[in-house]
Amino acid sequence: MTRSDAEPRLSGAYWRLWWATGVGTAGDGAFAAAVPLLAVTLTRDPRLVAMVSAATYLPWLLLSLPAGALVDRYDHATLMWRSQAVQAVLVGCVAVLAAFGHVGVPLLAVLAFGLGACAVVSGNAAHAILPDLVARPRLHGANGHQQAVATIGQQFLGPPAGSMLFGLAVALPFGMSAATSAVSAALLATLPRHRHTPGSLRVGRPPMRAAIADGLRSLVRHRLLRTLAVLLGVNTFCGQLGNATLVLLATGALHLDARGYGLLLAGAAVGSLLGALVNARVVRRFGAQAALLAALAANAVVFAGIGLSPNAIMLGLLLAAGGFVTTLWNIVTVTLRQQIVPSPLLGRVNSVYKTVGWGLMPLGALAGGLVAHAFGLRAPYLVAGVLRGVALLVVTPVLIRAMREREPWPGERIDGEAACIGGEAASTAGEEMVKKSRRKAMSPPREGSPSPRPDSDRTHQEDPVTTPAPTVPATARTFEVPGARLHYEVRGHGPAVVLVGAPMGADAFAPLADLLAADHTVLTTDPRGINRSPLQDPEQDSTPQLRADDLSRLLAHLDLGPAVVLGSSGGAVTALALAQADPDRVHTVIAHEPPLVELLEDRDKLRAGTEDQIATYLAGDVIGAWTKFMAQANIVMPEGAIEAMFGGERDPRQVADERRWFAHELLATTRWQPDLDALRAVGTRIVVGIGEDSAEQLCDRASRALAGELGVEPTLFPGGHIGFVDDPGRFATRLRAVLLGG
Repeated sequence: MTRSDAEPRLSGAYWRLWWATGVGTAGDGAFAAAVPLLAVTLTRDPRLVAMVSAATYLPWLLLSLPAGALVDRYDHATLMWRSQAVQAVLVGCVAVLAAFGHVGVPLLAVLAFGLGACAVVSGNAAHAILPDLVARPRLHGANGHQQAVATIGQQFLGPPAGSMLFGLAVALPFGMSAATSAVSAALLATLPRHRHTPGSLRVGRPPMRAAIADGLRSLVRHRLLRTLAVLLGVNTFCGQLGNATLVLLATGALHLDARGYGLLLAGAAVGSLLGALVNARVVRRFGAQAALLAALAANAVVFAGIGLSPNAIMLGLLLAAGGFVTTLWNIVTVTLRQQIVPSPLLGRVNSVYKTVGWGLMPLGALAGGLVAHAFGLRAPYLVAGVLRGVALLVVTPVLIRAMREREPWPGERIDGEAACIGGEAASTAGEEMVKKSRRKAMSPPREGSPSPRPDSDRTHQEDPVTTPAPTVPATARTFEVPGARLHYEVRGHGPAVVLVGAPMGADAFAPLADLLAADHTVLTTDPRGINRSPLQDPEQDSTPQLRADDLSRLLAHLDLGPAVVLGSSGGAVTALALAQADPDRVHTVIAHEPPLVELLEDRDKLRAGTEDQIATYLAGDVIGAWTKFMAQANIVMPEGAIEAMFGGERDPRQVADERRWFAHELLATTRWQPDLDALRAVGTRIVVGIGEDSAEQLCDRASRALAGELGVEPTLFPGGHIGFVDDPGRFATRLRAVLLGG
């Protein structure tokens, strides 16, 4: 992969988002500086000042969960610009009321709650939209750019401007905030639409309560994100415990005026900006784990120091240090969520994360007011620093273990290593053949058998099934369909590509999926009854129609259609059945070597041969069944290879999948007859793929017969029947060319 492939340029849409963030946060900073200044002109009671701060963050506790479900249902950009538009109206109301002197603490708290509600929606949508606009290799950098411009706006430009304008007229900073919110809304309205629109709800969408519960379960089951959310909750509680009365500490104990308070906040922004600019280099140099632990430890020390600071200069330096490490924490954890959580769940998981992480902020603000009232204005920071230190000591072992393993969402691939689910790299007989053929010495090919291609003889290399190319993480989930629970995995972002086999499952496609995930959303599954997709009735036959219906339901659930579906062998039959029954779900089918024996002239002989193979297997003669299968498929095996692959002690899971294939899948798959008229009539593009090394094999003949019936030319792919396993790199290159029309 070239450097340009690994680090694609940030798009124009991303930079419009960047400008919207910068403009909007400048107004937010002005508002954030003006509100406490307005509050202290109305009251000097730290409890009432803290109440306004608590009202701002209360929506994260009350509204974050339903907001996350909305983010996963509707277009992210639309939610963002509408939230900004509502915010412009609300802040405009504050400006008018302030100009006429009609703002009291209760009304200020109510308006703060309304603005907080807008922030909940736009904040969740902002984190969810970034993977739509940015390739995964650039997420750390893109998040850093976003954090940097947000810091410049919210802490550098906004607070000094808001404080200065407040000194001129109370209404001016609120008018500035309203105007910037309106400009931000206009910029956000130009972003491309990537998610659902309100008028086009997807088929099979769960009710709101079920959607929220799905996000909650997802976070609870993921140890790393669960740990980070709880730790964030403790730290944000402590943060608001100290910061809620910062304005009183600055203007009271340290005797700063409104302009001095604004400059103090701007000084703190220096650290935040530096944290945003260097985060990617820090993570590359020291790793995410070290960055997180260092940030947490430094924040505990910083807060204790703020409580002891003797003057405004020391206070400003400590706030700058706190801004640096807090920004580092934020960017690393946001990027982790974007990398770990699949796009269809990102809004809900973010909302649950923030409910836990930010929901305690109003309680922290109220607690800060009470502590300051009882023990003085410095006490909240001292208490917060101690609490943060204790929390870090308690959670550090759990966090280190979770960062190293990251295993509760099976299927993730961390640092280039395959995290195989179920303990095996392959779950079917076909995958067993791939594995053992590379692990046991084999005799030279029989005389007259085709010699292997020089560039495809890989017996000396690592098994491509068990060591896939290191790229992006994969997220594994399950989905209930009639009579079964499907295991599926999602990788990457971009146009949807589905890789499906039968009986081969998700693991066999992992190396190819990893390569495609650089610029595609790749879905792989274990077919019903195979490996991690159990059946309610283990004796139920697996037909192409049933598997196609499963795939259609899964695509609807994930909102990934219309998609490209690459099916191999029995999976190619599944893909054709899907295009035939539900063409709206798929715009391109690549049927790679489907065993459609009903299209061949010697179908009667082949039917009888298949029935004999099944009977032989069920009678207990495994080697005999596979010998007959290979002979009918015209796949020439080296002497002793079948005994090496299918004899002796074997994995029970693979044996169970093999038995299911012979007893309940092989016959239904090979006897499926496509509705050729329907396939010719659908708008779906159908590509018939054949392996370059499959000449004269059964699937080669069947594929050519299908291509002839459909009036298309067969498309050659590298390797043989399982070329995507033998050489996923060459196969991916050819597949990309086919997707581009080549």
